[in-house]
Amino acid sequence: MSMRIPFRSPGVTAAGLVLATTGTIMSTTALPATAQSYPTTDFPQITNSTGATDVSVTWYNRSVGVTGAVSDNESDYATTVVCVYGFVGPNATEGWHDMECRGVNGGTKGFNFTLDGSDISGGFRSVQVRLGRQYDINGEPGRVWEDETRTRNRPAV
Repeated sequence: MSMRIPFRSPGVTAAGLVLATTGTIMSTTALPATAQSYPTTDFPQITNSTGATDVSVTWYNRSVGVTGAVSDNESDYATTVVCVYGFVGPNATEGWHDMECRGVNGGTKGFNFTLDGSDISGGFRSVQVRLGRQYDINGEPGRVWEDETRTRNRPAV
């Protein structure tokens, strides 16, 4: 014996309505959203006489995300420093627009930051990574001496 729904036509049962409704809900359920995939560029390890750095760049719409680590194998008067520059033009041309540096004296230090290219039409076209040493002179930080440089361009889409 089936139960009749008072507001429906005489041929519709409660079980039939549940099946029909379930089928409708299941057929219109949207698939879960997937995160947008951005291209990444891994720089080859850069080394100098006192340390090294590993850097990976994620190319967002205009800005770039930078992750990596810098290491220093000596704890002395010099700090190993990595500086990352975002350039408007390809091959590190047209001047750098944003940059950040990270350093360590003895040991390894990880980093994760974003170079902001939101106000650049088309965003950063290239990124340059520079590894160097910063010497302390009489307790004051001195100039960063750059030893090694690598440049990579935004991948074609």
